[in-house]
Amino acid sequence: MHMLGKVALVAAVTCSALSAGEALARDSERAPTAIRLSTAAVDFQDSAAVRSFYKRLENAAWKACDSQIPDLTLRREDVRCVKATIQQAVASLDKPLVTARHQSRSAQAYARGY
Repeated sequence: MHMLGKVALVAAVTCSALSAGEALARDSERAPTAIRLSTAAVDFQDSAAVRSFYKRLENAAWKACDSQIPDLTLRREDVRCVKATIQQAVASLDKPLVTARHQSRSAQAYARGY
């Protein structure tokens, strides 16, 4: 399916930035949010285009999930949020080269201990 000229919702995210007060209180859950990326100019049959799109996806996930609070526990939650966001986006796109890229990046991250 070609989505020329459309903006596709690629992932419903189960995280959002926390305010400092919420982070310190630790009694509130991260509210659901979503990221949107344009797929209009992405040729999902082209490896270079998929690499570029996947990098945009990673950046959008970090932007949505980064609490910007220097606390190790929150940082771990941020990383889990990013992983879940990207996984959900890849699954919802259902594009073979995006899935392959994700599997490759996930294996690299696992090898590094992330």
